[in-house]
Amino acid sequence: MLVLGEESLMAIAQIAIALIGFSGVVVTLGRTDGSRWTESEMLQLRTLIEPSMVVLAGAFIPLGVTLADIRSELVWQISNALLFILNGIAHTMFLIRGTKSNNVIVRSQKIIGTIGVFIYLSMIASALNLIASHQLTYLVALSYGLCVSLHNFYLLLFRPDSVAGSDKS
Repeated sequence: MLVLGEESLMAIAQIAIALIGFSGVVVTLGRTDGSRWTESEMLQLRTLIEPSMVVLAGAFIPLGVTLADIRSELVWQISNALLFILNGIAHTMFLIRGTKSNNVIVRSQKIIGTIGVFIYLSMIASALNLIASHQLTYLVALSYGLCVSLHNFYLLLFRPDSVAGSDKS
C-alpha cells in the first residue's frame, strides 16, 4: 500500500517552489531590453506559476487536514476534494485567459488539459470514496501539476509562437 508521507509531500513542495523560483529568473533575465510581455507570454508565465502554486498548496493540504484528527482514509478523501477545487479554479482561469482572441494555446496544452480532466474526475471519485486508491490519486494529481508547470516552463523559454504544433485559438 502506498503511504504518502510528510517527506514525500515536502519534496513535492520543494520542486514546486523551485519552479516558481525559476519563473522569477526567466522574468528577470528575459526582459533586459525593457520590452513588454506579449499576451501569449503572460499566459505562459501564469500557466507556469499557477500550477506550481496549486501543487505547493496541495502538498500542505493533507498535513493541515491531519490536524483534525480523523481517520487516514478520510484525510485523503478531503485532501482530494480540496485539491480538486484548487485545480478546478486554476484550470478554469487558464481556459478563460487562453480563449481570448489574441492568446495562443499550444496543442500540447490542449492535450495536457484533456488528461487533466480525467485526473480531476479521479479526484472527485476518490473524494466520494468511489475508488479506493486515495493516496495514489492524490500523488498523481500533484505530479500532474508539476508536469504542467514543467511543460509551461519549456514553453516560456521557447516562445509558444516558435514551438512546433502551436495554433491560435
